[in-house]
Amino acid sequence: MSLIPRSAYSGYPTYWALSAGAQNIQTHQLFIKYSFTAIGSVDSATLKADIASMPYDTENAPILAYLLSLLAAFEAVQ
Repeated sequence: MSLIPRSAYSGYPTYWALSAGAQNIQTHQLFIKYSFTAIGSVDSATLKADIASMPYDTENAPILAYLLSLLAAFEAVQ
């Protein structure tokens, strides 16, 4: 029996994965822009500018989760 409530595991994991029921972002221009880029070759200044230009709202939550995870992965390998 686990002492951690099941709800503690909802939402987005540390590294990005599309949560069940989330909108599909595979056609989003920023997903397309970064999905074929090797993590180590991401231009972090451009990525940060893309993140900074987005409103922090529910509509952008899935793409922001992807971009923030990408930024964390990039920073982990630098």
